[in-house]
Amino acid sequence: MGFFTKVKEAVNFSFFRKKLEYYDFFSGTTNWKDCVSVILSLLKFDGLQNGRYIEKYEEVSANYHGLKYAFSFASGRMSLYAILKSLGIGRNDEVILPAYNCVVCPNAILYTGAKPIYVDIDKENFNINPKKIEEKITKKTKAIMVQHTFGFPCDMDKIQKISNKYHIPIIEDCAHALGGEYKGKKLGSIGIASFFSSDHTKIISTSTGGMVLTDDEKLAKKIKEIYTQSPFLPKLTILRVLFTFISENFLWNPHLAFIGRWIVALFWKFPFFFFLDENKIQRPINYPYPARLSNIQAKIGIRQMEKLDDNISFRRKIAKEYNKIFDLYKEQFENNNNTKKHTFLRYTFLINDLENIKYFRNKYRKYVYLGDWFNSIAHGRTDSLDKINYTIRDCPIAEYVSRHNVNLPTHQKINDPKIMLELANELLKSKAIIKNNDIQIK
Repeated sequence: MGFFTKVKEAVNFSFFRKKLEYYDFFSGTTNWKDCVSVILSLLKFDGLQNGRYIEKYEEVSANYHGLKYAFSFASGRMSLYAILKSLGIGRNDEVILPAYNCVVCPNAILYTGAKPIYVDIDKENFNINPKKIEEKITKKTKAIMVQHTFGFPCDMDKIQKISNKYHIPIIEDCAHALGGEYKGKKLGSIGIASFFSSDHTKIISTSTGGMVLTDDEKLAKKIKEIYTQSPFLPKLTILRVLFTFISENFLWNPHLAFIGRWIVALFWKFPFFFFLDENKIQRPINYPYPARLSNIQAKIGIRQMEKLDDNISFRRKIAKEYNKIFDLYKEQFENNNNTKKHTFLRYTFLINDLENIKYFRNKYRKYVYLGDWFNSIAHGRTDSLDKINYTIRDCPIAEYVSRHNVNLPTHQKINDPKIMLELANELLKSKAIIKNNDIQIK
């Protein structure tokens, strides 16, 4: 079936049979006003690389977390790299991290010359299992990186006790969890340093982008050294990033995605779009690494931070509707004194049979992308895991979850969740759901 035939079918389906809602997760936090803001900045010749918005964005981010220092970078992975280097981590050192992550995190560790050391996850919340951290600590361990997976806070009290016992600093990966809370503290304000991502799949979007946060003055000075020595991405690259930001906002709009996804598929490899994908274990040399976030992206970031609380409230509202069906995160909605505030980047659950995933994905593909993120212990790499220092069967729960997880979107472009709830109910009735994540590892 040719491209135009598919488009014709999609258009006929949308306009003559019923309204199409395609709730993919890209650009779910942006709107046309953000796009207009970008265009106006370009027309006014606001600084494309350096400019007045960068410091303001960093100030807003630091203040939101109740911290003193913030440094913006061109991606979350660059932010992590800057933290690692500032901690003096290098050759023959080891960094502990959860074995259910994105490949860019172990890659950033490898770029320093250190080794990623993987710890299995807790099946109940998909976060690093504190009980298994100590057995991986050696004299070479220089940091413990914790990821608040899908926005669910890690058990920071237990991890902090381990940190204090061995005098090993904690790095918080808040890529999924910007705006989340643990015992009244913002996630990202508990470890010695933290970082969040603002790429197009995260809680907020500046197309690409990252932020380092810390309250430690000595560490901040070292991070600032790296920051000031880091160049901006080339101007043409920044323009591509901004074009991608605007394009995704419209092409992945639920009412346009029936044709937008084909346009993206057709033109993605053309030089208009920009997507930073790193699967190499060597530090990139074809663009600055690390690089600083551009001025206009910082302007977008300010707008996104202003809307952050409403953004998270909406995600939690959608997640609550899912939870009425799945009942996996009861405490999040029934306990007013809950100490862990989940941001619900996505609503994730486990399904018992991969064939069920394929069946439901095909049945509902005209309406929603039924996600499987992460689909590897290091999402983005599905083979040759030894290259990132992972041994198969070392973390069995993480491996199982990566093969059986499914997630539903929660972003603000879900203006009619009926089709999503229909899908959720059908999944439950099919008995495909593993209730309470009660998995059995053989």
